[in-house]
Amino acid sequence: SQRQAAVAFSLIAQALAGEDDEALSDLLGQKVQPGQCHGKGIQDFDCLENAMTLYEDLCGPFTDHTLMYAGVLQRACDGAHGALSVHRAVEKVCKAPETTSVKSKCHQLTTLEDCKAAPYSCEWCKSAAVPSKCYAEAEAKKLPPAIFSCQ
Repeated sequence: SQRQAAVAFSLIAQALAGEDDEALSDLLGQKVQPGQCHGKGIQDFDCLENAMTLYEDLCGPFTDHTLMYAGVLQRACDGAHGALSVHRAVEKVCKAPETTSVKSKCHQLTTLEDCKAAPYSCEWCKSAAVPSKCYAEAEAKKLPPAIFSCQ
């Protein structure tokens, strides 16, 4: 879905930019609409080709929705990030991580929509006792059902 693609590429951009808000803004830029060209040639085609291949291998095939956000990879390759940094960021977001990594990634998602659209197994759990939160699927299964309602 488009929401899932937006979340995945936002997480890749965050992994590359770290705490640098300006770098994050530059990476996210504007999504490219089908048939639209931004008029700038690709500067590091090998980096982009490798990043897109890795994304497909780890996250799944490109769709109309994911291609709208692929500019994040191009801007990262053409910017100061370099192929290795781009590779690591895609791996960090898309690789089938260990349960603790999924737990950490799910906890970073703060809305129901982002939690449900995450490219890894997360569940949004509500409770009258504590604020609603995104949990890893394995973690959500361990929560007491009398206190938590997960979806």
